[in-house]
Amino acid sequence: MRSLCTSLGAWDTIAKDTQGTHGKTFPLAIVSAVMESAGQPEPDCFEGWAGSPPVARDYDLLLVSMMDPRHMWALPGWLDAVRCPRLASARGAGDPLVIVGGQAATAPAPIEAMADIVFIGEAEAGLPALLRALDAARAAGLPRPAQLEVCAGLPGVFVPSVHRREREFEIVQVYADDIGITLRQRLDVNLRTIHRVEIARGCKGPAHTVSRDPTKNAACGFCVLGWRSRYRENSAENIAAALAATAAEGHREVHLSAGDAEGHSQIEALRGFVRDHGLRDHGWTGRLDTVRDCSVSAGKQFAFGLEGASHRLRAAIGKGRLTAEYVIEKLGAFWQAGGRRTMLHLIGGLPSEGPDDHREYGDLLRALEDLSYTIPGGEPIHLQIGRQPFGPLPHTPMQWFAPGLTTDALGEAAKPYLGGRLLNVYDKSGQSEPDALLNAVVMRGGAEVLPMLMDGRPRLRPGRAMRGQFAAWVRSYGLEPERYLGAWDVDAPTPWEFVQSAFPKAEVRKAYHRIARMLA
Repeated sequence: MRSLCTSLGAWDTIAKDTQGTHGKTFPLAIVSAVMESAGQPEPDCFEGWAGSPPVARDYDLLLVSMMDPRHMWALPGWLDAVRCPRLASARGAGDPLVIVGGQAATAPAPIEAMADIVFIGEAEAGLPALLRALDAARAAGLPRPAQLEVCAGLPGVFVPSVHRREREFEIVQVYADDIGITLRQRLDVNLRTIHRVEIARGCKGPAHTVSRDPTKNAACGFCVLGWRSRYRENSAENIAAALAATAAEGHREVHLSAGDAEGHSQIEALRGFVRDHGLRDHGWTGRLDTVRDCSVSAGKQFAFGLEGASHRLRAAIGKGRLTAEYVIEKLGAFWQAGGRRTMLHLIGGLPSEGPDDHREYGDLLRALEDLSYTIPGGEPIHLQIGRQPFGPLPHTPMQWFAPGLTTDALGEAAKPYLGGRLLNVYDKSGQSEPDALLNAVVMRGGAEVLPMLMDGRPRLRPGRAMRGQFAAWVRSYGLEPERYLGAWDVDAPTPWEFVQSAFPKAEVRKAYHRIARMLA
């Protein structure tokens, strides 16, 4: 089967302005590798396509990877670009099947009318069976509706035209026991020669979690890494073999890839393998509280998820070990060891966030500035601040809180420390408030959002009147803004209630109540 894949311009939200030309995102590269291992031709990639857009009818499958709900806004326009009918109900025998997957597919209601199939889970776990079923159905001469009926019975496969006819149904997200595909196949990501080796998937988390009992939950309350999948590792032995193959091919750059690479149980051994093979690791870690030592190499940058502006917020959302003293100790050790490039990720607009939290954040930056004067050598330390507004992501304990929408207060708190002589702080504001407002619609929306997507994103002019513009736009569709901008009743069904993710819904609700009590 011929297929065309797209990530709907996800590179623009991942690495905008850092590289002129992009290829497949990492999730799409895994999908391509899975398809090849299943005996299917490698999909054509729409990202970086030169010349006239491809034509949908030249393909059997259109594979759409949605890494984030905000990419849903791009789906109608992309279908137009490849001349595919927007609605699944309007497609006929000569049209390809549109298969949507990725992280945002776990809450697919806004775009399900545009999808023939929504695959909910990891490609290694269910995509080969789906491809085999489609091959067999086509070989048997089954018409398009019958092909979809066959697919609807497969694990992790949601077929809106079939399942919505049933009164009750549940789609259980599927997970791979074997996550070693990047060890066996070289993945081309980002059109660069860096070999991306996945060493772990999910987030193991630190000893301190959103639960007061650390054996209960091992993931931050806002984050899909820990709440949409369970933690798995590739063995150091298998990773070492992949690194040796990379070195033998003459490549010198690798990316030890994971949501939390430093949390791998054998990270010290993996670093040794990288060093012994003369390689350079471009991978970043995601948790300051899982770093065991300071692995310093030329150009290495660690990206740490500080997340909350204050320890009060961090303790509530699952990062309670990150006291100011702990952060200063860890960053100081990294800088003392020679590290000069660090990033701190922060979330703005967390529930109950206020001026006291912002002052505490400023105090932390002041302490880090003071610390920089004690580091020998006099070489500037580059500290990048990356901030994003809080988004109540589906299937996480914090999905019922109101979205944060803006990080402006964090930006103001950091202003006195920007561009320092020894501690060069530079601030990246991330998602704008207009984008956050529109993202809240698709992130929390149901089927009622479809007309908005079909009409396209409105232009919201930044300023005092912006939220009024947003409210008027939502009401023009007969809807209330509070549905998307307010807190939700934890006992009311969500638009993604039919999807069972990694943790039972009752456990997700319990974690929400613990967080709500700590933030009260």
